[in-house]
Amino acid sequence: MARKRRSAYQTTLDLLSRRDHFRRELVEKLRTRNFPVNEIEDSIARCEELDLVNDERVAQRFVEVRAAERGWGPHRLAAELRKRGMSADNADRLSDPSVELAADAMRTALRKLEVRAPAGWWRDGQRRARMVTSTQKCVRAGGKHNDLENVGYTARHHTFFEMLGNFSFGDYFKKEAIEFAWELVVDVYGLPVDRLWFTVYTDDDDAAKLWEEVGAPADRILRFGEKDNYWAMGETGPCGPCSEIHFDRGPDPFAPGRAELVNGEGDDIIEIWNLVFMQFDRDAEGKLHPLPKPCVDTGAGLER
Repeated sequence: MARKRRSAYQTTLDLLSRRDHFRRELVEKLRTRNFPVNEIEDSIARCEELDLVNDERVAQRFVEVRAAERGWGPHRLAAELRKRGMSADNADRLSDPSVELAADAMRTALRKLEVRAPAGWWRDGQRRARMVTSTQKCVRAGGKHNDLENVGYTARHHTFFEMLGNFSFGDYFKKEAIEFAWELVVDVYGLPVDRLWFTVYTDDDDAAKLWEEVGAPADRILRFGEKDNYWAMGETGPCGPCSEIHFDRGPDPFAPGRAELVNGEGDDIIEIWNLVFMQFDRDAEGKLHPLPKPCVDTGAGLER
């Protein structure tokens, strides 16, 4: 008895179950299987209605992976997107380096929030890949949290700078991150505590308590709102409170009103290190859902 041939729709679902596809890729694969054009269009249209086929989403993921893992630049990315059926305007927009999609080499790992070791990173097992340190040469071009508008107005916002950081992908969290930061800044670098200020998000009592436990005076721990002490990858996705270390460069750190200069005007007191605690996932309605594996992402400007 002859085996019944799978329909174009069933074949499309099978292809999508293996990985995401651009629309053009699906059309080409279905054509090689000799399905009629009308069946191909109908099956893909049904999948688009279910949001199983979405070129914009697939293109975003494509840019993230190719930029982070292969180092492709905007021209190569735009050309590859055009090959896959994206319009020239959309291809240029999605591959623009000022777009948040390819903000840094860690974005793919942050988005997944998984703890699998990427192939070739480490030879001695999975554990170490959960804890990463980095030094990144950065161009302040655009994207979320870029502070581009501050270039030329302050002495601390450079167009090109080097960012030092440490990351935890589901391993250590607030306690260890704050202990590491205190040890490096105070014990190793020897910065005087009376010139340091520590900021936390408005309702992050855990971080405030942890700073006190490592030795920070309570009166040097300040609370700020979402503008200064909350990090998000975008309108939706991973986000969480952050805690910053600021250094007082002024002639008298005990002068009245110094606390008012933290996150304020001038360059007397500058942020030197930001500890981001990614512990929530924000959905399209703005609701926060705890992440199963909270992460840490810190950044310290080498020039500062």
